[in-house]
Amino acid sequence: MANVREKLLTAVYEEEHTAPSKVTIVGVGQVGMACAYSIMQQGICRELALVDMIEDKLKGEMLDLQHCQRFVKNVGIRASTAPSPFHSDYAVTANSNLCIVTAGSASERGVKAEGIWYREMSTSSKQSFHSW
Repeated sequence: MANVREKLLTAVYEEEHTAPSKVTIVGVGQVGMACAYSIMQQGICRELALVDMIEDKLKGEMLDLQHCQRFVKNVGIRASTAPSPFHSDYAVTANSNLCIVTAGSASERGVKAEGIWYREMSTSSKQSFHSW
């Protein structure tokens, strides 16, 4: 005989856990790479695309992620540099299901958070975003 809890708490439907097939991270600083490592460890996507303006840093971070691929689920990693925020090639981000933007301008000594926020908002409002 089923107890009261089983009678009251019956499942109405089963949840489907479908991971996005492709995730893009724009900006490979500390926050961007923390996102990338977390996404890889949790197996959230099958393909990870990285975009940054600094080519050497992007290549180094991509190699770090590729080295840890043996320890995580199957995730393909692609990277592309963005020459400038206003003229860039984001072809590597095509067909992304999710785009995480962690890019920002470098902070300066003595600048308060409000000044950085204002500068970031005025810069991002000038950029044109593509619909992926």
